[in-house]
Amino acid sequence: MRINGIHHICLKASTTEELEKALDFYGTVLGLAVRRQWPGGVMLCAGNSVIELYDSAAEALPQGAIRHVALSTPDVDEYIAAVRAAGYPVTVEPKDVTLDSVPPPAPSASPSARGRWGRKSSSSANGGRNTP
Repeated sequence: MRINGIHHICLKASTTEELEKALDFYGTVLGLAVRRQWPGGVMLCAGNSVIELYDSAAEALPQGAIRHVALSTPDVDEYIAAVRAAGYPVTVEPKDVTLDSVPPPAPSASPSARGRWGRKSSSSANGGRNTP
């Protein structure tokens, strides 16, 4: 048996307005293309995986329900500029990070930004090779 990677991540909003804000952030700001869309939900292409957004959460989810979503990109600076240009705060500036793990992973740039729901989004410049 073998896991090939993450197939998809599902993020739930408690309102249609939250769903639209998330779609704006992931679709417009980060440039993820819509793969499928239906009333109350959307799938966005994220390289080899999918981000699903739904408006079916029973109530507003607490901060920390999802620690972060890490997206891999070869151009962290371009995405940081797009996040800033869209008015979102960058909560962690890009910097080289080496995790204290065995075996040690290759360094990566790990910035973070807060999206419309107040949740963090991260990106990794090393093609997603870091292992926690």
